[in-house]
Amino acid sequence: MILFFKSLPRLFKTANKDMKRHFSMTFSSILSISVALLLSLIMAVIALNVRDISLSIESQMKLQVSLAPSLSQEQTTEIVKQISTMPQVVSAEYSSKEEELDKLIEENGEMFLQYKDANPLYDVITVEVNPKDKLEDMSQKLGQVDGVVEVSYGGAAIQKLISVFDSMRRIGFALAGGLMVLSIFLIRNTIRMTILVRQDEISIMRTVGAYNFYIYMPFLFTGMAMGFWGAFIPSVLVDAAYVMIYKAFQGALVSEMFALQAPFPFLLWLNAAAFAAGLLSGAIGSLLAAGRLIRRTR
Repeated sequence: MILFFKSLPRLFKTANKDMKRHFSMTFSSILSISVALLLSLIMAVIALNVRDISLSIESQMKLQVSLAPSLSQEQTTEIVKQISTMPQVVSAEYSSKEEELDKLIEENGEMFLQYKDANPLYDVITVEVNPKDKLEDMSQKLGQVDGVVEVSYGGAAIQKLISVFDSMRRIGFALAGGLMVLSIFLIRNTIRMTILVRQDEISIMRTVGAYNFYIYMPFLFTGMAMGFWGAFIPSVLVDAAYVMIYKAFQGALVSEMFALQAPFPFLLWLNAAAFAAGLLSGAIGSLLAAGRLIRRTR
């Protein structure tokens, strides 16, 4: 173990020399990893923020139950009681059509004052449901209650938005995965070329009894260095772009309901994942190349 640590400076120096010797192949490998990880990081940023935004919207989402105009006050009261006692219903608040019109005027201006004499709105019951993933099921159940005209909550639009981003995320990660596989093979080819160039040197080291780690480690360090620089470039680009977007929109898109994740520690975890993926790709590429060739080199 002591010999291993004493040998590290020389092993790093050898790895650095090998990278410079095959600069074009090294650059191609780093570029391939960078593109793959850049695409992966962009997809991860979108996916994680969309997930949080959708959860935020769902947490504030309530069902609006519109009641038939022909219902009496007693029938309306009975429906409110019936809904309040249903499982998964947290609260049920009644609001008359006059109160709904007043809210509409307050939120959207006096242009709706013209409907004071002929109010087209319904009496409504605002229903809060928990857990939120039962909104659609509860919507269908409330729609079957006698006296209910319509139940709305905007869930279909939210689900469609999430579905679109989910499809984008899958396609992006599939492309990134393909590029990562390509980068691994580029690293493997770079390492193989280095081994072939140093074949005589490796044979001499074998003859004089050099330890396996002394022969193999420079190639592993070379592959991991490619992975490191391949992760460094997209991490810097994504970090800078995300911080800039976050500050430009003051942490939220349109409103606080569409809040973005704070850069710290969000970007820290993303960077850690990117460097782990880069180093792992480099190590795998080195194993594929050096594991077989070194064993047969004499």
